[in-house]
Amino acid sequence: MTSTKKAGKKEETQIKKPVDWELVRSLFRGRWLLLLAPFVATAGAYVAAYISPQIIRISVDSVIGNLPIQAPDWVLNMIESFGGRSVLARNIWICSLAVIAAAIANSIFVYIRGRASAILCEDIAKDLSERMYDHLQHLSYQYHVDAETGDLLQRSSSDVETIRRFIGMQFVELARIISAVTLGVIIMLSMDVSMTLVTLSIAPAIVIFSVIFFKKVQVVFKEMDESEGRLSNVIQESLSGVRVVRAFGQQKQEMNKFDAGNGEFRKNIIKINDLMGFFWGFTDMLTFAQTALVITLSVWHVSRGDFSVGTMIAFSSYVGMMLWPLRQLGRILVDMSKASVALARVSEVLAAPREPDDGRESDKPLSGDIVFDHVSFAYPNGRQVLSDISFTAKQGQTIAVLGSTGSGKS
Repeated sequence: MTSTKKAGKKEETQIKKPVDWELVRSLFRGRWLLLLAPFVATAGAYVAAYISPQIIRISVDSVIGNLPIQAPDWVLNMIESFGGRSVLARNIWICSLAVIAAAIANSIFVYIRGRASAILCEDIAKDLSERMYDHLQHLSYQYHVDAETGDLLQRSSSDVETIRRFIGMQFVELARIISAVTLGVIIMLSMDVSMTLVTLSIAPAIVIFSVIFFKKVQVVFKEMDESEGRLSNVIQESLSGVRVVRAFGQQKQEMNKFDAGNGEFRKNIIKINDLMGFFWGFTDMLTFAQTALVITLSVWHVSRGDFSVGTMIAFSSYVGMMLWPLRQLGRILVDMSKASVALARVSEVLAAPREPDDGRESDKPLSGDIVFDHVSFAYPNGRQVLSDISFTAKQGQTIAVLGSTGSGKS
């Protein structure tokens, strides 16, 4: 129990440590093209995706119907190059082919985005893992005495994975939201200003709710991270000392320690799932309600002759294409909170001062005898446990060191 309380106090202290932004910049240094590529590809994917409803609108209103084509000059020139509206009306498959071409272009951009973001996050994770491992090798003996091994394992693995997952998924998802909203607003404003405002009316509510949710869930994620670290430490200590546990019949006590840590971790996971379930359910309701409102008003406008059927189809398509990514803002903020906690935990280890190199590091395999020549040892509180000890352990020889707890065996 003592080690668990100690770990909890250490976690409370380190969580307040701010993110090391110099570390963040160093991770992206030399990778700016890889960082830019997903954003450019995301914008390209949404341009291609937003073209499809416009093709359908023109096809319904002006190719099948008789309304004048409302499109930029370059689109009108392209239609004329195919022979004009009459040729498209006789060969409606050309419009279908245009929709397929836009879908193919969207798929190509999505592939580029996924590949670039995967390379970026994997390179950063590899770099960060190597830094952590190298730094841990050069920290002082006292640092490793004071630190919990299970917690260091979690920082080197689970926390690095959290950072990798955020960069690979949610960092790029942010570009998706920006592209979806920006391009969607520009296109919808060109069709109808009042209907665009109606379409965007629910967006502030989703954003505000996402921010509130982020602040609420950030605390729970910290608690979960701390409990996971304590649970990892219990497992590591139990497994590393399993022979002692078996020898002294301490299985029940170790199981009680594990049950306590596992129960705390389970409680935090359930709390997070409850919050996430409420968030997705509530934002689903808002999104579906907004979609129903847009469709209802669009049908009303069509019945009055204010809207064409093609415009109604386009607006109905755009409201989903905009709002569904926007509701992902909550997940991005949640993962951002987890990544910021993980980055602060990793930064704390990397900020620990290295022990000066005494020049004795060697790649040669160690061999030979172990000699203690007049060795003395005392704990930091001044209690001396070894005094003028001398002995030689021959190579290949097995020696047992016996003694009570705190007598200096280690």
